[in-house]
Amino acid sequence: MRRTSLWLLPLAFLALPLLAQPQSPPLSCGAKFLGPLSAEGLLDAGTYQPLAAEQRLYYGLTGLGDEALEIRYLVADELYLTENLDLSTSRLPRAEIPGRKPLRQAESTLDFQELLEGEWMVELLALRPDLVRRLHELAQQGSRIEVQVFQAGRRLAALPFKGILRRSTELGASGAVQVVVHSTVRGIGERAEPRNPPLLGTKVLASCSECLDEMPCDTECGYDPGKGGPVTCGENGAPCGGSTCECSRVLYDSWTSWYFNRAYAYSPATYDCLKSGSSFYTTHQVYILEYRRDLVRSSMICPNCPSCVGCYFHQQVIDYQLTTSYCYYNVGGGCGFGRTAACYELCSMTSYCN
Repeated sequence: MRRTSLWLLPLAFLALPLLAQPQSPPLSCGAKFLGPLSAEGLLDAGTYQPLAAEQRLYYGLTGLGDEALEIRYLVADELYLTENLDLSTSRLPRAEIPGRKPLRQAESTLDFQELLEGEWMVELLALRPDLVRRLHELAQQGSRIEVQVFQAGRRLAALPFKGILRRSTELGASGAVQVVVHSTVRGIGERAEPRNPPLLGTKVLASCSECLDEMPCDTECGYDPGKGGPVTCGENGAPCGGSTCECSRVLYDSWTSWYFNRAYAYSPATYDCLKSGSSFYTTHQVYILEYRRDLVRSSMICPNCPSCVGCYFHQQVIDYQLTTSYCYYNVGGGCGFGRTAACYELCSMTSYCN
């Protein structure tokens, strides 16, 4: 363990793997003073909501190289989803959040090799929060789920859903560096987010004279004795079916604001003696805070095209970015005369900081 009176973690280190520590602060660490970087107040993302931190599925990449992974999700012993991750396209986290200051100047240097020996990990189904939520729902309903991992045709692992969750929790609390990897998903469980109700549903009209262009052509508008059944707007020759439009139209792409993802202790354990009361000082440990933001594509989908009847609004994550920051977390324990920290250096701001 090492102590410093002044500490800076160079921005270049932010993209390097970091080793695990057994204890981590609550996920709210940093939220009090990082305000706009929290999950609240997402910007320009419409109704999109990010996946809850405890629902994310992480998988370690140690020793796997850059060859693609195939992840199979089986529900009740039937193949439900297949995800392909191209590890050769992995991207490291961004170096520091714009506008955030680094910790103070360090008097000692870090061991580069020690940092590089840490583990890397990837988030499974990172672009499909809808599918992750559905897997959690199926598991809660008692469905048997197994996650199988293949590389170059060789099975690396086969874990029950509880097993992948347990491993994911351990990785998330560790110093494993998460890399950004895009994946493609296919299978019987793959579908778009649940869509909104159609703009106008089918109903029975009192008369075919009430038919309108935006109504579906199978809208019933009377009874035909000769037919022996209901007559529809289309059969009656009335306006129906909506105007001609595209089956799918992209409205806009928009980044959410940065939201808090996880916190974990920096390794090797690094401490500083900081003022935490009017006349006493306690030990503070350096922690890493990880944030994420998503690029959300908003589209209008018209399943009945070329008719515009039943169109619905749809949002999909098409990219994401990660970034890390650092702060001092109060681990307790009195220490000798230390210093008064700048408020931005603390994971939770106090009245005893500059």
